[in-house]
Amino acid sequence: MDDKKTNNALGKNLRQLRLRQGLRQSDVAANLGVDADTYGRWEMGWELPPNDYMPQLAKLYGADAKDLFFAAPGDLLSLRPEAIRKLLDCVPDPGVQALLRHELAQQEAAARSH
Repeated sequence: MDDKKTNNALGKNLRQLRLRQGLRQSDVAANLGVDADTYGRWEMGWELPPNDYMPQLAKLYGADAKDLFFAAPGDLLSLRPEAIRKLLDCVPDPGVQALLRHELAQQEAAARSH
C-alpha cells in the first residue's frame, strides 16, 4: 500500500466513523478546531491529519487509534514495509505502533527467507 492508499484508507475510515456518529464534517472540524475544508481533505485522503489530532479523533469517534487506520484486521497485511515505516513515524498510539512493528518484523523475516 503506498502513501496515497494509506491516506485513502485513513480517510475512508474517518468518514465511516463520522457517519456512525451522525456528524457532519463541519461538526467534526469545529470540535477539533480546524477548518471544515481541512477536515474534508483528511477524509478525501488528500492529506494526513497531524499526529496531535489522532487522539482527539479517536476520542471523538469512541474508537481506538488503530481503528482510524485499519477497518479490518487484514488491512495490515496489505501494507508494504515502506508504508509501515512511514506510519510508525506518524502514529502516536503505542498499541498501534506495536502492531506495526510486529507486522514489519514478520514481513522482513518472510522476505529474508525467500
